[in-house]
Amino acid sequence: MMTGNQKERITEEEVEKLTTDRTPEAHDLNTAEEIIDPRIPIDRGWAWVVMIACMLNATITAGYGRTLGLLFVEFLDLFKASATITTLVFGVMAAALSISGFITMNIILEKTTVRKVVLVGVCLSSGGVILSCLANGVPFLIFTQFLVGIGQASINSPGLVLIGRYFKKRRALATAVAKTGISMGSLTFPIFIRYLLDTFALRGTLLIMGGIQCQMFVFALLLRGPETFAPTKQVIVKITKPEPPEKASSKINMEMKCLRSISQDQKAQGIPENGMASPLPVQRLRTVSDGAKYAVYKRQHSRTESGSNQSFIDSLSNSGILKYVSNSDLLSVSTTDVRAETSTTSELRKKTSELASNKNKYLCKLTNIIDFSLLNNFKCILLMSIAFFAVTIFVSPIYLPALFIELGASESDAALFLTVAGVSDVASRLFVGAIADLGIIKRHHIMMISLFIGGISAQFTRYCTSFGLQIVYSLVYGLSVGPYAALLPVILTDFLGIENLGKAMGFISLVHGTAIGAFHPIVGAIRDTTGSYVMAYHLVGTTCLVAVILLLFVPLVSRLEEKRKRKFSVETDKKKANSMS
Repeated sequence: MMTGNQKERITEEEVEKLTTDRTPEAHDLNTAEEIIDPRIPIDRGWAWVVMIACMLNATITAGYGRTLGLLFVEFLDLFKASATITTLVFGVMAAALSISGFITMNIILEKTTVRKVVLVGVCLSSGGVILSCLANGVPFLIFTQFLVGIGQASINSPGLVLIGRYFKKRRALATAVAKTGISMGSLTFPIFIRYLLDTFALRGTLLIMGGIQCQMFVFALLLRGPETFAPTKQVIVKITKPEPPEKASSKINMEMKCLRSISQDQKAQGIPENGMASPLPVQRLRTVSDGAKYAVYKRQHSRTESGSNQSFIDSLSNSGILKYVSNSDLLSVSTTDVRAETSTTSELRKKTSELASNKNKYLCKLTNIIDFSLLNNFKCILLMSIAFFAVTIFVSPIYLPALFIELGASESDAALFLTVAGVSDVASRLFVGAIADLGIIKRHHIMMISLFIGGISAQFTRYCTSFGLQIVYSLVYGLSVGPYAALLPVILTDFLGIENLGKAMGFISLVHGTAIGAFHPIVGAIRDTTGSYVMAYHLVGTTCLVAVILLLFVPLVSRLEEKRKRKFSVETDKKKANSMS
């Protein structure tokens, strides 16, 4: 039976073999290669369960968000407040969603699992909706919707990151299917909420909606991380250019000089060479080449130091340096004497290193938690700019019932319009997800076409005075909003890489919340000033067309980013060459 240490050595030998059995070209790549455990269900098995759980969570959260248009009319009637004041409820909710989304994606997910984050989000979201039924004014309603915003930010985006980890070949389709939950919420909840409002009034509806949101606890428990399928950690092999043997040999010689100086200090103080009954045994040591020294040195020092609180002499004993020592004076020094002489030096060195390590640790944590390096990427800046203008299209369903009631529709018909928009939204997401995986058309081109349709159609809302035209606009709106929501995570992955998806989603969430949070009060101010929501929809259409124009610059920005990367690579190679010379 093998011991734990033997198993550890075997694992290290296997990893070393993986790193050494490479072609010279592979060693020139400063990249990390991940060996995925076959037990992890990538594009199969539990991956589809996770996708369905994320879809159902999105159905409930989006169902509540899409029916805010119906609740908005009820809030206006109940609290008798102006449109500008009432829209602050949605503005604060959007701001909370963006800020908490940024924190969740950039900080919290680095420290805990997706399942725990989603469970906390469900607590906040359902609790905020239930407390809303107790609101007696707009200020308390703002507070409860603030909680809802924080909770929803912790539910949907982490789920998309988990889908990105479970899917490789079918990532676009899986993301689109998960996003259809938003469309399903838009499809089923408006008529249901209209029924609840007619039967139980506003407060009873909010209480029931809070109970429905509690069902997300079940779906959150299904969000099992891929690493749980493999009891041991995945092996991550990083192939880098090895240090030259000269540098490794110089490091070994420095430690040998340190040991010799300790021995000389012992002699200067008159300490006998055999100061104890069991001195270090004198062994005949082999002479090895610099390359062999480097190999052993690298193997020994690549391990993580688990005993950081050991004394200095213990660390040197475990480092394997004694294999290369040929100084007989050092070999005659007792371990106890060396420890006694170096205790003060070890304590001082330890305190100094702790202070320096703590300072560097906090700085590293700050830079790792909020990775602003993405802002150096021209593609990331462009995508954030597009998201700022395109996200206003999601404001449309909130004010769609109020707009059509203003244009002559009944309250029951307003709920039907949201349902029709949800049907076309579902169809567009599924269709776009399948087309995107085929590669027939570029994904950002699909987004461009959908935003163009949405921007143009919003300019004609003033003419939707009949039931038929209102149905048509609802259909067109659903077709235009679906592709943007379905393709955004996939486009972020295409442009920035799967390793940056979480942080990129955090930045995009911050941009989305900032835009929507500012847009809601603007809509309310336009309504109070002009007496109509038509001008607000003209503004929505204009911002969508601006996003389309920005999407036209994707090829140019891609070339600029490639040029920046080449320049950075050349500068890095020069620095490495200078450091080695």
